[in-house]
Amino acid sequence: MSKKDPWERIRFLVGRWEGSAKGEPGVGFSSREYKYDPNGRFITARNRSIYEAKSSNDTPEAHEDFGIYSFDNLLGKPVPRQFHTEGFINEYVGDEASDPTVVDFTTVRVENISQGWRAGESIKVVSSDQFLETFSIAPPGEGIRYLFRDEVGSESLAGGKASSYTLLSCSCPRRNDCTALGAPAAFRLPVRAEASSSGAR
Repeated sequence: MSKKDPWERIRFLVGRWEGSAKGEPGVGFSSREYKYDPNGRFITARNRSIYEAKSSNDTPEAHEDFGIYSFDNLLGKPVPRQFHTEGFINEYVGDEASDPTVVDFTTVRVENISQGWRAGESIKVVSSDQFLETFSIAPPGEGIRYLFRDEVGSESLAGGKASSYTLLSCSCPRRNDCTALGAPAAFRLPVRAEASSSGAR
């Protein structure tokens, strides 16, 4: 009897993805990458989203998070942990879903926020190179509410067929310099002063 693949439900995520983002922060672009680390025992994820400035006096809003997916053999489910630039750390567990094209996660623990907050993520597979991700939150004692959705298409690591989205991953160490993303000027963040003065790239 063959051993069950622990990553069966989420293996499709591995690769580079890019697309549109919309929700409470506004509209913007999102880029992310999932890969195996180390030796396929974990899946790591890096996400960066940039949201359009809400007025001419505002600057675009950026969000980044880093995630690690492990597989809990006792639960028989993947357990993602997300580390957000705002300081929140979300630990999820996979929920059972009757629809094979949907993967749901619900928090079992959230660090650095008032007790009682909950969050959920739902990933809907649209095709082999596109998925929709919806993120929702629930304040203490209240029902869960939608916060934002990313509509993401893939770019093959081998340089194969890419989706219709045009955002490229930003590899510049000046993390706020988003001109490399090919995004419209309204979505670009100013270069940090310290990066400009040091001449770093």
